[in-house]
Amino acid sequence: MKALVVANPVRIEAHPWLTWPRLSPVWSELAETAPDASFFLGHGWIDAWIQTFGAQLQPKILVFHGDGGVVGICLVVFRNQLRGPVPVRRAFLNAAGEDDEDVTCLEYNRILCRPGFETAVGAALQSWLAREGWDEFVANALSDDIALPPLERCEVVRREVNSYFVDTTAITPTIDGFLSRLSRNTRAQIRRSMRLYEEAGALRVQSAETAEQGVAFLDELAALHQTTWRSRGQQGVFASPRFYGFHKLLITKAFAAGGIKLLRVIAGEKTIAVLYLFVRSGKVMFYQSGLHQVSDNRLKPGLVAHALAVVELAARGHREYDFLAGESQYKKSLSTASRRLVWLVFRRRGLKQAAIDLLKQVRARLERWGGKFAIGWSVLSAFDVWDF
Repeated sequence: MKALVVANPVRIEAHPWLTWPRLSPVWSELAETAPDASFFLGHGWIDAWIQTFGAQLQPKILVFHGDGGVVGICLVVFRNQLRGPVPVRRAFLNAAGEDDEDVTCLEYNRILCRPGFETAVGAALQSWLAREGWDEFVANALSDDIALPPLERCEVVRREVNSYFVDTTAITPTIDGFLSRLSRNTRAQIRRSMRLYEEAGALRVQSAETAEQGVAFLDELAALHQTTWRSRGQQGVFASPRFYGFHKLLITKAFAAGGIKLLRVIAGEKTIAVLYLFVRSGKVMFYQSGLHQVSDNRLKPGLVAHALAVVELAARGHREYDFLAGESQYKKSLSTASRRLVWLVFRRRGLKQAAIDLLKQVRARLERWGGKFAIGWSVLSAFDVWDF
């Protein structure tokens, strides 16, 4: 452990990930009291993530201390990765930095801290990072009101993505009440699809009642999900045993406290969809689904499942149904509002960044010249395997 005293009244202690059992109650308490802390920063998510990825990624646990005690906490993960052919050392804020096939996609990211300490905690993190060895600091899916200070001598790459949601407090919790808020085309698709499904029997929503049943629902969801993606010649996310294991563990940890819902949507006796949802402070977040494949394009299992889930959850008093970040058409079609999430990458200026920039310029020129010169295509084919 090493301590760093900074100019503001907040100091940082950096702990190895193996101290998590001792610091777990600290995280839990701050997650419950910090304003707008999302499910992705709740104790259940972080606990399951550290148990699954801790040995591989070895995150540092940063604890922020003020005169009156602990005022903030976060994780920082360091990884050596490639940007194009250039090796870089990346630092990630909180539960991130997994291998591509294991990425858990946290959203509504931030530094957990007590109200009133946001600026001081951010400045302390800035001072600590300035003394650490890294080339890029990555902060994924931040709420756009996050108090994350600029880092010195860094180029900042900012990307904003819409997060579409339904304000369920503004709808009548019936299928007609919800559909009345959507476009005519979306209403027509859902109503027609519901009529066709009801030929096999009544549409209804089943909710997992225990963690064990939740894991069973997840297994069904994963099977449906994998079938869909394999039919497209791609690997679904549940092809990764580590990713799959993380979510099974998460359900066992967060289900009993009401943090997770798994819904099965059925027509007669046939499952048409399974939805995996997170819950925090009356806000429901749609994370993943498994949909029964259909050959009749009039059937819209996803649209129907979400519409029924929105109505079901609105009737239970939940205030929001969030589709999370992304520009998929179904999210736009089913939502009544949106907000922005922000992805930030701070890139330290230096030889590595200059080399990356030069290589990107070379690739851009080759893309313009490739059609004219055979050698351009030959060299470009090598550049195309690099992710800048």
